Amino acid sequence: MITTTTMTTKTYFSTYNFEQMLNIKFDPTFLPVAATSFTLFIFLYKVINPILSNLLIKDYKNFTDGQKIDWSTRINSSINSLTVGIICIYMMIADHGLEANPLLYKSYLLKTNLCIVIGYLLSGKSS
Repeated sequence: MITTTTMTTKTYFSTYNFEQMLNIKFDPTFLPVAATSFTLFIFLYKVINPILSNLLIKDYKNFTDGQKIDWSTRINSSINSLTVGIICIYMMIADHGLEANPLLYKSYLLKTNLCIVIGYLLSGKSS
């Protein structure tokens, strides 16, 4: 006896969704979040990381300039990953609107998280 199972899949990319994606408009509401993230990551990289590293890591003074840059970059990357990861986990658990349509879901927290990432990425380009 042969049995077959039917799988149902959600369709995230319908004609309606495509039309919605074409009508996405720029929203300047979250620019201050991206600017704050950018400023914070630059400040961490240039000021806080070297001060704390000098205080907490005894061999930091012996690092070459390249090693110091690498060290500060890794600290910023870890802070960004931790922050964005925690927000993502929270959204996966608590934000039920995300399940309905993850491609076009409009969430304040999602946009905030994206702006944090944008600020981090821009700070990496200018540091």
